[in-house]
Amino acid sequence: MISSEPTGQAGTTDPKAAPRRLMWVLTIIPLIAFLATAVVYAAAGPALPASIAIHVGPDGYGFGSLRTTALVSLAVALGTLGFGTRYTLNRLKIGYWYMAEKTTAAAFISIGYASLAALLALLLGVWGQSTLAAQEGAFTVAILVFALTLIASMGVHAVILPRTRNFESL
Repeated sequence: MISSEPTGQAGTTDPKAAPRRLMWVLTIIPLIAFLATAVVYAAAGPALPASIAIHVGPDGYGFGSLRTTALVSLAVALGTLGFGTRYTLNRLKIGYWYMAEKTTAAAFISIGYASLAALLALLLGVWGQSTLAAQEGAFTVAILVFALTLIASMGVHAVILPRTRNFESL
């Protein structure tokens, strides 16, 4: 039997009640993840190399500043997590919550988590390492962690965020 109710969705019939119940998902957990990553970066500071692998091209790996890479990753994470949270709360507040809005919110929040996870993988991979091979390996792992975190976070947010409204017929 086909049901009109979505399965596995955190559901509510009142979209304005969702921001209260999503406080942990939209504010507390992203803030904890951001602060934990910043603390790891600050704690690891002296043991981190100044230059790390930051891109790969046809001529091999390119190297750049770890500090700049970490600050840009933290800024991207903070910006996308903040935008995703604000966007979700605004759309739920006005009751305009369709599939495109849910996908946009989940994508921005997931990019923020993926940026933090990739930075953590990079930091932990180069912590105390001075060889170029270790740095190149950490870079490769960070890219893989970014992709896997993005995919997993999109799936989690597809379930956690409130179900979407159906378009009203004219």
